[in-house]
Amino acid sequence: IEQRAAAAAAPSREYLLFTGFPFPLGPFTERRTVETELVKDRVYSFEQEIRLSGISANIRSTVFRMRDNHLLVYNPVAPTQEFLQQLEALHSDGVSHILLGATPYEHKVFVPSFSRHFPAAK
Repeated sequence: IEQRAAAAAAPSREYLLFTGFPFPLGPFTERRTVETELVKDRVYSFEQEIRLSGISANIRSTVFRMRDNHLLVYNPVAPTQEFLQQLEALHSDGVSHILLGATPYEHKVFVPSFSRHFPAAK
């Protein structure tokens, strides 16, 4: 019963990604986000799994806390409720910059949906 209650209280990992041919990147309905603090109170990494043709790898978003306490998100991952809540838990003044630092498809596919959550970000 406790596990069911914890699962119900956990933020959603749901994210529908139907990119189709030639890049059917899985998982298609749910993405777990793993947070790691790289530099105390300054730099964080958020990783999600991607799958393509039986190959599994992780993609990473790096988040920097700037001097004004805003966040710069470098190569955002899928904006699941879980990832967005993890960002909010950093107690910043919000996301002010979104940077696409790599052009491979697996990095840029999430930028449009992520940026819609932060319309004021540059």
